[in-house]
Amino acid sequence: MPPVQHVAQDSSTISKGGPAELQGEELRTLLTEAADVFADYVNGATSDSGKAITEASAQQLLTTLDLGLGETGVGHEGIWQDIGSICDSAAHTWNKGFLFKLFASPTPIGVIGESLTALLNNNSHVYESSPAGTVLEATVGAKLAAMANFPAETAAGLTFP
Repeated sequence: MPPVQHVAQDSSTISKGGPAELQGEELRTLLTEAADVFADYVNGATSDSGKAITEASAQQLLTTLDLGLGETGVGHEGIWQDIGSICDSAAHTWNKGFLFKLFASPTPIGVIGESLTALLNNNSHVYESSPAGTVLEATVGAKLAAMANFPAETAAGLTFP
């Protein structure tokens, strides 16, 4: 799979503790750039020439990733370089040859769902902290219980990825 390539558009957008009103625009910029990087990664991983597993030693990763982590971080360009290195060395779960006992390939809508979860950063343990998440959890739990023929009046539980 070819390495993920990306050139930063604007080096002034990485969080620096700036005004809160700029966070939405910073998020828009980063998500736009991420969409290109992530779609390129999926296209490479799903191509006929893509591999499910890329061999990389821990030493290679330490050399490739900028782990200096000084007070200023790696900057805008460095983030995309590190993300590209992480993608290049990952198990390519989007590849049609990827099979594993503990997890399966993601789906585009699944990535959107996980992005929403990260965006909201809610914990659905109580209704007040995540009304929609709590209702969804109860509904999914009831549906799973019904599919397993558990009695609705006594079935309860939580789902986890």
